Amino acid sequence: MKSYSSLNFYCTAFFIIIEKTANVLYLFILKALKRRRARE
Repeated sequence: MKSYSSLNFYCTAFFIIIEKTANVLYLFILKALKRRRARE
């Protein structure tokens, strides 16, 4: 069961990293869109 718990831990950490990366990309895209609208 120890290997299973470690695998579960890595999966959880993996999803947390993906979620944080997605949030950063989302904010970055929003800023880029606002800049484009400001130029127009």
